[in-house]
Amino acid sequence: MSRLKGEYRNTVVIFLSSTVLLLLLITPWALLMHKLNLNIFSVEWMGLFSRGGSIFSKFDLSGAIGGFLGEFLYSIFDSIGVFFGSGYGAVWFILFILFFINIKKLFLRSGWIPFIFLLFGFGIVFISIGLIEDFKWSLDRYILHLFPLSYLWILSNLPLNHQTSVGDE
Repeated sequence: MSRLKGEYRNTVVIFLSSTVLLLLLITPWALLMHKLNLNIFSVEWMGLFSRGGSIFSKFDLSGAIGGFLGEFLYSIFDSIGVFFGSGYGAVWFILFILFFINIKKLFLRSGWIPFIFLLFGFGIVFISIGLIEDFKWSLDRYILHLFPLSYLWILSNLPLNHQTSVGDE
C-alpha cells in the first residue's frame, strides 16, 4: 500500500513540476504582452468576442470534426504535399494504430501525464477550429507542437522498448 502511495505521490510531483515549468516558460511572454499593452487574443478571437451572444452557440461541431478528419486521414490542409507527399497524415494514422495496439502500457505509472497534455492540446485546437473556421487552413501548424510529445509517449512505450526485470510487475 505504501508503495502505491509513493508511486502516486511521484506521479503528482511529476505532473505539478511539469505544469510549473510550463508556467515559468510562459511568464516572460505574458510580461512582455502586459508591458507593451498588447491584447492576449488575436484579431479573429477579438472579433468573435465582440459579436455578442454565447460563444459556444457559434461552435461548428461538424466543421471541427471535418477539419480534424481531413488533417489526420488525408493531410488535406498540409501545404507540403497531401497524404503521402509529406507523410504528416500517414504518421498520425500510424501513431493512432500503435496507440490502440499498446493502450494498456501507455497509462501505467506516470504514462497518463503526456496523455493529459495531448488531450488539452488537441481539445484547445478542436475548440478553436469549431469557433473560427479560418483556423482550419492552418491546422497542420496548430497541431505540430503535439507531434514530439505523441512520438515520445507512444513510441517509447512499445513492447520492443521495455525490458522486464524481476520485480517490475
